[in-house]
Amino acid sequence: MSTSPFVIWDAAGVGNACRIRGVANVPDDWELQEGVPRAASFPTDAEARMDPEYPGLIGLTDNLRSGSYIVLASQALTSRLQTIAPKNVEYLPITIVNHKRRPVKAAYYVVNPIHPQDCLDIKASNCTYNELVPTDIDWVERIVFDEGRIDPAVDLFRVKSFSHLVFVRRVTAEKLSAGGFTGLSFKELTAYKGYASR
Repeated sequence: MSTSPFVIWDAAGVGNACRIRGVANVPDDWELQEGVPRAASFPTDAEARMDPEYPGLIGLTDNLRSGSYIVLASQALTSRLQTIAPKNVEYLPITIVNHKRRPVKAAYYVVNPIHPQDCLDIKASNCTYNELVPTDIDWVERIVFDEGRIDPAVDLFRVKSFSHLVFVRRVTAEKLSAGGFTGLSFKELTAYKGYASR
């Protein structure tokens, strides 16, 4: 079986690296999971709060673990992405708030791939649709793309109707991996099986 030219953006646990519960002060924050453009409306007081269920985890990595399917990147990782300049990606400044409800000094950004690609091979992926929202996919047996429907100029993207994951071209993932950024990892499409919600 040939290797896919795409991988899944993932976050690796490193030492006492914190986990993020979600974002605050962001109206319609669900749009960040759906690839909706937010640069024009993103609030200046947006926050991402450390998960209180893990009070002992306080460390900061370049790529923070988030339970809300949002990519949270350090200034260094964001700068590297901006150098690569992937098409259709926004970088939205956000303040990380620690367990004592104090903002950390380090700068972070929501990496927001916009305009999802309508590229999932529905039949080959064996998709199950949501009963309440019939256009949303709840479950896939495997992730299979119709690669001809992916914009060749797009390096980071979400997938229409199955937008909780962020996908990356392998060549771009290799460039990022070479930077030694903490907390950043990628996994193969074949490693993912299951539900859209955690």
